[in-house]
Amino acid sequence: MPSVTTAKAGRERFRKDVEFVTKEDDEQIAAGIVMVPDKVDLQNDFAREETIREFAEQFAAFEDAGEAGGGIMHAAWPDDWMDLERNEVLDEAEEIGGEEAPAGAWIQEWRFNDDGLWQLVLDEIIAGYSIGAIQVDWDGPYEQSEID
Repeated sequence: MPSVTTAKAGRERFRKDVEFVTKEDDEQIAAGIVMVPDKVDLQNDFAREETIREFAEQFAAFEDAGEAGGGIMHAAWPDDWMDLERNEVLDEAEEIGGEEAPAGAWIQEWRFNDDGLWQLVLDEIIAGYSIGAIQVDWDGPYEQSEID
């Protein structure tokens, strides 16, 4: 899944895509390695383990407050269609879906509660999730005509 960079109104925005590395069909759970410490990614960025732990903790706080439901494919979807099952930074290396996730890697597993949505995961229409943003202002809400 290629990463995307866009510029709009003088602000650069980007997303980093994270592919699902394993899918448990009977449980409708998909897992991905969100970030790996000290490894340069496709945008030539990297993060130290302590930074990754802060990101994961911040995400957990947003999830607990009901503010982490960002939707699917960057569109608004009902939050109850997915549940976060695992949000962890590994203390030890672990194999996930045949890939070695090193100590310090951030792992997430999501349960898909909607059968149609899960089928999109199985068909690889939804093949992962995206993270990352820079210089993005959250100053909505916007009228539909303002969204491009």
